[in-house]
This record gives sequence, structure tokens and C-alpha cells, in this order.
Amino acid sequence: MDPTLLEKIRQQEELKKRLLDEPFLTLTLNKKQVEFTNSLSRETALFGMNQGGKTVALLAKARYHLTGLYPRGYKGIRFKEPIVAAMSGVTAQTTRDVLVNRLIGDIRNRGSGYLPKGSFDPDKDVVNLGGNVAHQVDHIYVDWHDESGEVKGKSKCYFFTYKQGADRVMGYPLQWIGIDEECDFDVYDELSARLNATQGYMDISMTPMKGESKLYLHFRDSQHEELRRAIFYDIRQAEHFSDEKKRELILKYEHHPYREARLEGKAVAGVGLIYGCPDEMIACEPFQIPRHYKQLIGIDLPHTTGAFAAVKLAWDAQNDVIYITDYYRASGHVWSVYAQAVSRMGGKTIPVAWPSDGRLKGLDRGAGASSTLISQYKDYGLKTLREPAHSITSQGKKDPSISPIIDELCERMSTGRFKVFKHLSGWFKEKSQYRHDGNKIVQSHSFEPDGLDAMHKAVMMKRHAVSEIEDHERPEASELSAFLDGDFFGGQYTSGRF
Repeated sequence: MDPTLLEKIRQQEELKKRLLDEPFLTLTLNKKQVEFTNSLSRETALFGMNQGGKTVALLAKARYHLTGLYPRGYKGIRFKEPIVAAMSGVTAQTTRDVLVNRLIGDIRNRGSGYLPKGSFDPDKDVVNLGGNVAHQVDHIYVDWHDESGEVKGKSKCYFFTYKQGADRVMGYPLQWIGIDEECDFDVYDELSARLNATQGYMDISMTPMKGESKLYLHFRDSQHEELRRAIFYDIRQAEHFSDEKKRELILKYEHHPYREARLEGKAVAGVGLIYGCPDEMIACEPFQIPRHYKQLIGIDLPHTTGAFAAVKLAWDAQNDVIYITDYYRASGHVWSVYAQAVSRMGGKTIPVAWPSDGRLKGLDRGAGASSTLISQYKDYGLKTLREPAHSITSQGKKDPSISPIIDELCERMSTGRFKVFKHLSGWFKEKSQYRHDGNKIVQSHSFEPDGLDAMHKAVMMKRHAVSEIEDHERPEASELSAFLDGDFFGGQYTSGRF
């Protein structure tokens, strides 16, 4: 074979391997990302949509500054010598996965991240940190190059989480700080102060999910762009999304309470409905639940005062549609009255999801001081799940927060995959009063979303829902009932069974 052709094949294979090893070489930043990397402000915040590439732009800046290898056409800040930097994320796990591993490659393949392969020694230049999260990195050393491309020393970059606060890097002469997602203003303020002595720079990439927070307004309302600049990055400027993907996301968040933050990178201001989808889009005629639909009940428990609520769902798993088929809410009774209502919903054969405060002892009227709230319902014969309600994250972690459930339900409502039997007036009334004020759910003495809270628990645990054609037996479900099934004491109860 022609030696010239062999050499060309070898070069192509080498280039292909290099591109696989160094993903940054295949990366093309869009206009907004370039605007962010080219910013000359002392502090720059990129407010962007979810999954829009904010962190990619932040990591690009980290690569430039840590290595001194600035791309052709770059117009931003340039350091003239190796720097000491710090990068921070929300948790130890996200700092490791989103920042560290994307910069240097994961533990199995160090050198396959955004930093150039060979710019650091995985054995000598990566200093690990002990802790509950495996393979945490405390800091790294990276070769820094001058304008001619020669190595002239090593930059150093620390990694920490917001929970550790600015004390983690106190005393270090930092020239650059990169923050991924929103931190408390006090943490930002302390980090900003770390740059005063060095006249350093700070960059933040975030989706403003905390509403018009102090940090958000600090950047948005800044009158001195040379000191502080806000850049907004919305879905129209996300060039890596196809037009079809953009339409899909716009539809997904059409009636979402945080639409502006999710799609436009702008904080939600003022009071608004959390579930803004029109009732007529989700109301449906009651029907006999098919035997293959999976069912589950969610409950919300009263404390010394307050209401009890239960919501029953039926999940058409084949088409991934959730139906709310029963709703009950009442107050002022002993726990056994509420247990009867759940039993009438089918709670002795259908799994029952419950909140974490079910582990409290003897706070409900009529509960024994030595037993937990949820144990009363279990002893009554209800098929309570083993653990309080929680979602499972993509990393396999338990998450009791309702934010991802609200996101899921908003998407389902806008895409026709969430329906409510139209006669459940109590549920629709709660929906009409369920509001947010910026980044907080509005509650008052006159309104508490007990039924919606019960629904959230049910949706969290829908993976445990069962159908009539499945085996319903569980060892913790008692076959005995302390009371006859019957709703003797009133309360609002509407059944979806026909």
C-alpha cells in the first residue's frame, strides 16, 4: 500500500482517537455562550434555561483560564500567568459529576474531559478528598501555557460546595471563581470578597429557580456593567436544540408556573397559579377503572390541628396517563374516621403512600403516645407502604421534595397525560387556590393544599401502584379491620367507583 496513504489513515485514526479522548475539541459554542465567555466584566452571570448549555460555557471558561489556551477569536479576559481558581456546585455529588468529571474525566478515564489530554497527571495532579461521596476531588493542578504555547507553570483549581461556604477557600489568593447554579447571597458575597485583593473575576451559570432573589436582582439591576453583568439565554438561542425539540419544550412548559425560568432564564415574579392548565383540559367523565390500570392512594396527615386528605390515582401505564379518581378531605375527627375513608377507597388492598411526618408519635387525636401516626393506619388494616413518600433521582437517591413532582404534573397536564374525574370539585377548588409567590408556595390559615399534598405523595410513589390482576398481598397489610367500612362522620368524600 502507498506509504502516503498509510500515513493519512494513521493520522485520521489518531485524530479520531483524540476527538474521543477530548470532547471539548468537538464542541462549538453558540452565540450566547460565546457572549458569556467573552465578557469583560468583573462578575458575569449567565441566566439560562434548563439543559441549555450554561454549565458548558462555564467549563469552557475554566479550560481557557486554567490552561492559558484561549481560542482564536476570543475577546474576553486573559490571564498572563498561572492562576489559583475555585469552582463550586450545589452538592458534593453534583460538584463531582457536573464540574470535576466533565473537566478531567471520571475516575475510570481521567484525561477524557474538557481539559486537554496531557495537561495534568491523573496520579500526581489530582488531589482527592475524603467524605461520604466517593471519588471527591479537593483540587487539581493544570499546565498553564503562554501565548506561544509553552508550558510556564501550573494553575491550581479548588472544588467545593455551597454548604461548605466561602470559608472553604478563605485565605487563598483566588484570581477566578466559577459558580454552577444559584447559591445564597451571603455565600456569593463572601466569595466576591475573596477576589478583592487580586482584582479577580467571577462567573456564574444558573437557572433562576428561586425567583427574584437577592442574587438575581443584584445582577439584573446592576448599572455598572464593567463590574457586574447579567446575560439572559433563552430557548430561541439554544442552537443545539432542533426546531422540533424547541416546540416540544415550549409545549411541555406551556402552563408551568416556572415557565420563564425553565425556558427563558428569567426569574418568576409575583403570585401565580402553580397548576395553570385550564380545568377543561384535565377534567374527564368518570369511568369504570380497567383491571389492568395500576392504582395507589396518597394521604396527608393532620397534626394537632389541620385536615386529613386522601387522593386515589389510577395509572394507565401502557399509555402513561394518570387519572385522579377519588378525593377526600376532612378535619376535626380522630384518626380512625380517616382510616375508614381510606378503606372505602380500597386502602386495604391498594397501596397507601404517606408523608414523612407519619413517623411522629401520638400527635393525632386518638393516637396512642407509644405508637407512630402511620402505625395506627397500618394496624387498622390499610396497606401502607414501608417508607414515606419519595422520588428516586437519576443517581438512585431518595428525594422527598415536591419540585420534581410539580414539574412532572405540569408536563402531564400540558400533554394530556393527567386527568381528573370532573365531579371531584374539592380537588379543582384546591387547584384554583394553589399558588406561588416567586419561588415559594403560598399557604395561609384559610387555605392549605392538603388534597394536592396527598396527590403529590401518590405520584411520587406510583412505581408501587398495583392493578387488580396483580398479586396484592403484602406481609405488612393486616387482614383485620377495627371498624366497619362506612363514612359515619361526614367530611367531603366523592367516590370514583361506578
